[in-house]
Amino acid sequence: MADQKRTAGWLPLTHIHSKGAQGVAHALEKALAQEGREDRHTHGFHTYPAGLHPETARALLELLPGDSLFDPFCGGGTSLVEGMLDGRETFGSDISPVAIAISNGRTRLWTPERITKFRSASRRIAKEAQENEEYPPPFITSRVKPWYEPHVALEIEGIRKGIAESDPEVRAALELVLSSMLIKVSLRRSDTSPQRVERTRPIGTTAILFHKKARELGRRWEAFAADVPEETPEAQIVQMSGLESDPPDLVHSILTSPPYPGVYDYLPFQQLRLAWLNWDSPEIWNQEMGSRRAFNKSPREAMFNWKEDLRTWMTRVPHQLHRNGRAAIVIGDGVMENRVIPVLKPLTMEARDAGLTVVASASGGRQDMGTGLMREEHILLVEKS
Repeated sequence: MADQKRTAGWLPLTHIHSKGAQGVAHALEKALAQEGREDRHTHGFHTYPAGLHPETARALLELLPGDSLFDPFCGGGTSLVEGMLDGRETFGSDISPVAIAISNGRTRLWTPERITKFRSASRRIAKEAQENEEYPPPFITSRVKPWYEPHVALEIEGIRKGIAESDPEVRAALELVLSSMLIKVSLRRSDTSPQRVERTRPIGTTAILFHKKARELGRRWEAFAADVPEETPEAQIVQMSGLESDPPDLVHSILTSPPYPGVYDYLPFQQLRLAWLNWDSPEIWNQEMGSRRAFNKSPREAMFNWKEDLRTWMTRVPHQLHRNGRAAIVIGDGVMENRVIPVLKPLTMEARDAGLTVVASASGGRQDMGTGLMREEHILLVEKS
């Protein structure tokens, strides 16, 4: 097993409660009560907002039957990585191109030869990027210029051009490496904070960081492949809204965490990545479920739309599961007009209306670091019986 390292991350729960089948409810409480960060296998590579805790996913898999797993809102791919480590055939979807890139990168089972080719390409690109003297083209510069020191922009452009000229077999992985560092070398405070901060990055270190991150990803792939059971296939992942996507066949289990209402703007968080890597697609912005910008613009309309989207998705779930299949849904309360939006009740109602049986649920409170409000997170376990 790969080394495990915990750093500050998920805050401790202030309280927790559950209902339903006693043994299952207690297991849901344990799954929900994870804190800190897990930095093992490929989980720690590339940040992604509001990701499912790896140990939560691992614990929930013990309650989910069968050898196939689907996550329609896969985000950074946590459930898919844990599903593969459990030897399952895994399927995922997400509307965000950044989520798709991260999920694909985290679930690859590469041969040593291919990893060597990837590392060699990163070394060459990093060296060439340190000598680049051309700034990004106008369609990129217009979107990223305020966020980068000039010499950093030169090095990123050198990396971008080097990736475009690289072997297609390793190009997507090299793009993922570049994506993983674009916020770190910028003047933006963090992935989830657009606040500008003044800091200086020494010349040449952006290109060096690219090579360093590529070597890190290679090591993570090696650790991941060593622990995935033999004959386990790579995850099959498609870019599509979770409200429309289906696995290619019925699955035994669903493990997912749909967007919380009014809490995040997943796509705007990714503006710099979308610009540098040409991943943007204007039509997807209006398809984002429960976005904070929608709740800021028209709270009641946004709440109505979120509930309609929840119903649309939940009615698909029974048609995706084998008989006696189960779905574990991890979701948190929302925020609207500086007040908490409880979500467990509408989620439970939609599950029952869709013909699913509620097995158990667990809820725990954590303080919202942005608003200071006390919001609860929930796990609902349902069954197609």
